[in-house]
Amino acid sequence: MDIKHIDGVLLAKMFKQAAYTLNQNKAMVDALNVFPVPDGDTGTNMSLTMNAAITEIEKMPSAHAGSVAKAMSKGSLMGARGNSGVILSQIFRGFSKGCQDKEFMTSIDLATAIRESSDTAYKAVMKPVEGTILTVIRKTGELAVEYTEQEMPIHELLAILIRRAEETLEKTPDYLPVLKQAGVVDAGGKGLVLILRGFMDAVLGVESHYAVEEGKPGHPQAEISAEEINFTYCTEFILKTRIDDVTYLRNNVEKMGDSMVFVQDEDLVKIHVHTNNPGVALEEALKFGDLMTIKIENMRQQHSSIVDGAEKQEGVKTVAGTQAVQPKVEEKSEDKGQVTPVAQEETLAPHGIVSIAMGEGLAKILKDLGVNVIVEGGQTMNPSTEDIVKAIEACKAENIFVLPNNSNIILAANQAKDILIDKNVFV
Repeated sequence: MDIKHIDGVLLAKMFKQAAYTLNQNKAMVDALNVFPVPDGDTGTNMSLTMNAAITEIEKMPSAHAGSVAKAMSKGSLMGARGNSGVILSQIFRGFSKGCQDKEFMTSIDLATAIRESSDTAYKAVMKPVEGTILTVIRKTGELAVEYTEQEMPIHELLAILIRRAEETLEKTPDYLPVLKQAGVVDAGGKGLVLILRGFMDAVLGVESHYAVEEGKPGHPQAEISAEEINFTYCTEFILKTRIDDVTYLRNNVEKMGDSMVFVQDEDLVKIHVHTNNPGVALEEALKFGDLMTIKIENMRQQHSSIVDGAEKQEGVKTVAGTQAVQPKVEEKSEDKGQVTPVAQEETLAPHGIVSIAMGEGLAKILKDLGVNVIVEGGQTMNPSTEDIVKAIEACKAENIFVLPNNSNIILAANQAKDILIDKNVFV
């Protein structure tokens, strides 16, 4: 039977089926992850982000398509983990914009939402790199525009868009030499294709039973040499400024490297860039205001550590990621994201510390050093934005310092800070 309208009930099923399909194949997506940093957790982070969004949808079931999409957008933002999860949350944010106020969606509305997904995701990254999930959503969105004039059955439109997404995914190694060298397609793009497949399953009324696809034997990450990383330092900082127009700063920093993300929120400017001269970028920023936070990491050193660890422990990271999604009930100490208050004061202390830590040993050391609240998590077990929000709320202090202790957790921590505008939080 041809379905020509998507109401809130069907849209929720589409999102849930997409989450199921991605979850079933997350280990394979992890195995494809070699760009921008080959840390092997793209599938896990995308899956966890979607699972958090599904939880939000289930809190407020609705027959209104726009309301379901809005819940999906909010949930994915709160649950975004790692860079891939943050980008996915922006895709769903755009999707929500494309169908807001719609009680039900036609194929035209769906095509419009897909195009808006592409536009919103690209705006979140100042210098998008082609050959990634951004290319897959862009090419799919460009084709979707051609179907915004005349209605058609939903499954026919999805079939057309999935075909375009898959064709684009297969071409990602042509855009990114690092993918061709490792013999893989883009991990984030593969995750997006799986999501679209899940959409189709739900529309057709069937349950997904995809077998978990096998990744490339061994570790594709080992195919990439640290010397091939063009820009050594992953540099992130937050600038507080009174200048409304910071276009000059954006343009100058953008010339210093690649992978730039630039976001301005009132008097705060957040910048992420891969560069060989982090000090120059910071000096340029100081011309526009005061630096609030700074994070600089040597990506070559990170990559070497990952490859060395992979050679010693085959498959450990994937196992850790799986445990993060499905912790054993009887082993509560393994629950990723569990907030453990150390000290609760009725009155506010001048300063408090929230720290992410993996394992009881590190947690105990941090407690002894005076950390107020511990969030359990770390590499491949990234806590969500919501986990960090709860931890900050549990910390009874006037000034709260959040220590992410992992580069993939910084974005989620900053989102938590932005959500809690009534608290004085430093990441």
